[in-house]
Amino acid sequence: KTTGTDLVVFGLFRWDTDGETQSGRKSTKCCLDEQQTDFRTFREYVCCREKEMKQGKDKKKERLKKERLKKVFTAVILLTIAFIWGHSMMPGDLSGEESGFVYRILSPVMKLFLPDAWVTEHLVRKMAHFSEHGALGVELTLYAALYRDLQIRRIANILYSGLTAAFIDETIQIFSGRGAAIADVWIDLSGFATGLLIVRLICICRQCHQQKPCV
Repeated sequence: KTTGTDLVVFGLFRWDTDGETQSGRKSTKCCLDEQQTDFRTFREYVCCREKEMKQGKDKKKERLKKERLKKVFTAVILLTIAFIWGHSMMPGDLSGEESGFVYRILSPVMKLFLPDAWVTEHLVRKMAHFSEHGALGVELTLYAALYRDLQIRRIANILYSGLTAAFIDETIQIFSGRGAAIADVWIDLSGFATGLLIVRLICICRQCHQQKPCV
């Protein structure tokens, strides 16, 4: 669509029969895709303006979409942390009852893939540690990927956040009377790193397929 501003700019143009400017070496330039373009016709100028406006709207939509995703991921991350630390606050007897209930559900399936001697309630507990922090690793990595590409320094910061969450998780168990274990910290961190690695591999595949940064 042609606006009033476009008509004013068009008034600066004077074209002869060969299509060259007569007056003032005056031409209008438009920055599109970081390249300067000289316009020879008014139609080209209007077309460029429409493309610029469309690109501006698309960028605005993309920015609003990212802002909504950030809010969603923030809420999910906080809920996941509350779930993990909330279970660490549970007394030992309640935690044992919960682990026994999950064990009775999962043990028939686990015995299809593992020797019977390996399928214990202790293994179910460690799997719970691994999976909880794995989910947290996925969520935090996706949240960080919304801001910019996942460089080495940013990945290191994400891993540090996972280590902090695991350390606090085990510290809470000291006060709940269940005790803490260094082995559980390493299991938590391993699960977190696995979640991070999964997201990173997906981003690499996306980059190779679309030739776009992982954002």
